[in-house]
Amino acid sequence: MKKINYIFKFFRKFSARTYLVAMGLMVSATPIFLLSIINYNFMSNDIINLIERKNLLLVESFSNKVKLYIDLNSKIIKLISGIIYDKNDNFIRNAFSNVLKTYTDIEIISYVNHSKVWIQENNNFYITDTKRFKINQESILNKIKNKDYLYIYLKEYSNNLCIIYPVFDKNKNISGFIFATLKLNRFNKYSEYVFKYNEEPFIYDISEDIVLNYPKNIFVYKEFLKKELEKNSNIGIIKLSNKIITYSKISEPNLFVCLIHSLDEYYKEIANKHIKIIIGALISLSFSLFMALWISSYQSKFVKSFLKSIRAFSKGNYSDKVVANLLFIPKEFDLMIDEFNVMAEKIEKLDKFKSNLIDTVSHEFKTPLTSIKGFASTLMRKDANFDKDTTRKLLKIISSQVDRLSRMVEDLLVVPKIEGNTLVLRNEYVEFENILYSIIEFFPSCKFEISISDVKYVYCDSDRFEQIILNLCENACKYNYPKESIIKIMVTKENNYAKFIFSNKSKYIEKDKLDTLFDKFVRLDNDLTRTTGGTGLGLYITRALIELMKGKIFISYEDDEFKVIFTLPINENS
Repeated sequence: MKKINYIFKFFRKFSARTYLVAMGLMVSATPIFLLSIINYNFMSNDIINLIERKNLLLVESFSNKVKLYIDLNSKIIKLISGIIYDKNDNFIRNAFSNVLKTYTDIEIISYVNHSKVWIQENNNFYITDTKRFKINQESILNKIKNKDYLYIYLKEYSNNLCIIYPVFDKNKNISGFIFATLKLNRFNKYSEYVFKYNEEPFIYDISEDIVLNYPKNIFVYKEFLKKELEKNSNIGIIKLSNKIITYSKISEPNLFVCLIHSLDEYYKEIANKHIKIIIGALISLSFSLFMALWISSYQSKFVKSFLKSIRAFSKGNYSDKVVANLLFIPKEFDLMIDEFNVMAEKIEKLDKFKSNLIDTVSHEFKTPLTSIKGFASTLMRKDANFDKDTTRKLLKIISSQVDRLSRMVEDLLVVPKIEGNTLVLRNEYVEFENILYSIIEFFPSCKFEISISDVKYVYCDSDRFEQIILNLCENACKYNYPKESIIKIMVTKENNYAKFIFSNKSKYIEKDKLDTLFDKFVRLDNDLTRTTGGTGLGLYITRALIELMKGKIFISYEDDEFKVIFTLPINENS
């Protein structure tokens, strides 16, 4: 666990730019590395398998053509052997001449009987004796007794395959034989056209160790072929380090067609491709490094700017906002900037709220506390002898100041609950007329006129309703001008709501000031011209409570008359 923590601490030492550059290189290098591996495996496995399958088809096709070629020529030689027995010399000579004129795939054709030989030379036939024609007739006759024909290899005439057919007399005795060598090297030209990419077809006689279509070649892979043939396979593949040998067997005669595919050029091509991949990887990595450094430089500037704003914020400078005026800033950074600036504004407001709260508490609480302390001290004097009316008057002043303090404390306590959405309301059907009359008694110095029509109940929280009426009445008394003018409270029914209108005469109120009266700590008189007491929270709390009870509130000022209009539902389903 300690080692893991040490590793994490080690990585924390790197900057965001280092991480971004490293990730850019990793993201760029990983697909190239995987591409190189996939390319290598594909070329080394799949393509080789494809070559093997193609070569199997080619060598099988090639062996079938060779077999067909040998069978066709064998039938022609057999046909000639069947028509020249017991014929005169002119007939035999003419027959051979006609064959050579119409069929040119036979390199040498000869007829041997007991005493003489008809042999081709320079496309002509002449007769010679068997002594000059060096061939062991007895050996051939012994081999051919049990067969209709014989395949042999005669170096005296060619490296090609020699086909021998017997010629019978009327008594069905062998009177001689015809032998002809086939031009198997004709497939060399065929192979140059069909087989490409260093593929070399060989027609190989494994028993005689002879390559028939390439007289000067020796099949150097015969040992591999012999080992492979021990598996008794007629077609197959021999894999060597740099070559692929594909073979197919021809059963009669006993020959093998071998196709050799060199992989040297292929490996060179692979190497070239890997070099190209490496070059491409280097170019890609260079570009990725450039882009990573470029983008990280912008983001590094942003981080430094952000840290600068945080330091200023920690010192109480809330006006230094974070501005995303750089390129290549991710969306998440923009969201973070917005959230940070919103948080800064909220904390700035909270800080102002704290300052205003301290100012308000220190200013507004001081007056009633001074009054309470002063009148209480007066009553406690030992030398004072007050009559009952004076004592009652002083106690009434103390009680009113206590009520004033209580209202201010209540206002201060309810604000956090409103802002934190934790204020709990207990709505019920409230008969509000008695509440209105009982509250206006708290303000004996003001004249009220109450008018109620068509509505008796509202559905609300009784305590909070009293707080609303108390705040509005106190506000009307403070700013009523002239002081002797009547404050009117009118209640009417409007659809499913009770509409309350508080109106009083007032000094001129600017429209900009009127729009801010529902904000916290806003007063009609400023700190320099303050003539009335109060926290500046009354209308803010009033609006919040009315909206929580599903009502609405408005303010208007016309013809020196200030009005506060609000509605509350008259039943639960309104």
